[in-house]
Amino acid sequence: MEPWNEPVQESWEVIKAYHEAVISKIRANDPDNIIICGNRHWDQECDEASQNPITSSPNIAYSIHFYAATHRQSLSRTTGRERLKNGVALFATGIRHQLGIRRRRV
Repeated sequence: MEPWNEPVQESWEVIKAYHEAVISKIRANDPDNIIICGNRHWDQECDEASQNPITSSPNIAYSIHFYAATHRQSLSRTTGRERLKNGVALFATGIRHQLGIRRRRV
């Protein structure tokens, strides 16, 4: 489950409060499944979530969206690795490869 996919400009505090409200409703019916929580800037600011994680429920992961052609190592390996060191789980729910193919006129 991913209650809020790709929040944009909202602060992590607003996003976190929304997740916690929704999680409490989900857990009433489903106490065990993983819930994937989005974070600011199209699921690319997982550092904020890793520094102030949701602790009201188990089995929480944070979404990370990675686009190979534009983000390269900085978002996927470097940022992701650092956030994992903070003890949170990351789940890549958006992975895309954007080819820079140009059409040539013949």
